[in-house]
Amino acid sequence: MGEAKGGAAGRSPLVLIVEDERDIADMLADYFGIEGYRTLVAGDAASAVEACRRGPDVILLDVN
Repeated sequence: MGEAKGGAAGRSPLVLIVEDERDIADMLADYFGIEGYRTLVAGDAASAVEACRRGPDVILLDVN
């Protein structure tokens, strides 16, 4: 599971990105970070469940 990055802690919404292709996950995290969101990246279901404990405001989920 990736660490939260972007924005000031506790001030901007937290986006959880669940994506198994690292290049795509990094691209999305960079985009949301530039837009001022904090991001977490999870590469699999187990990591996503663990990341949900951090209370993301929104989850972007790759279902295929």
